[in-house]
Amino acid sequence: MSKYIKKSTYLTGLKVLESPIRDLKSYYAKILNVLSHMPSTAFYRIKTEEIINKQLKVVNSTDNVEEIEKQLKVKNIEEIAQQVEYELHLSRKILKWKPWERLISEPPINQWKWPLPSSETK
Repeated sequence: MSKYIKKSTYLTGLKVLESPIRDLKSYYAKILNVLSHMPSTAFYRIKTEEIINKQLKVVNSTDNVEEIEKQLKVKNIEEIAQQVEYELHLSRKILKWKPWERLISEPPINQWKWPLPSSETK
């Protein structure tokens, strides 16, 4: 296991993590747990699992932080940790929102047309 010593990320507001690999693995496990409560056909679950499993494979492949940064194409592993933390919060919200369920009522016919016909703008 390589000794991870970094004094700064050189990004304002982004602190250096003491154990970035452990933190990432923890976030990934939590996200995968949340996703497991969503229907297997949910688009968000499918795409997020793809991304998380790809990144988790990289993180599990080595204990070298610099190698992980290189494989994930980032300058700071802390950037990935922050993104994954945000994804965890989002996945919990999406689980509450249940976007895979049917709408309560049908959307208006012209909902996705733009610009609106002039008779509807008044």
